Amino acid sequence: MDDSLHYLIMANQMLVQKALLYKLKDTGLTIGQPKILDYLSRHNGSNQKEIARACFLEAGSLTTILNKMEE
Repeated sequence: MDDSLHYLIMANQMLVQKALLYKLKDTGLTIGQPKILDYLSRHNGSNQKEIARACFLEAGSLTTILNKMEE
């Protein structure tokens, strides 16, 4: 087993992602959607640039997530 810092960070990220997916499975939400909804609940009227910056997302990624949320 490789105990390099990179390996440990990646393994931790995978565990966190699996835990999030498990918690989200019955909500119908994807991993990126809750943080956007949380931000919007506190910052009504925000534009996409503000949302992307606050949620640490690229503009294109945010657009994709928002389009899926509209469906």
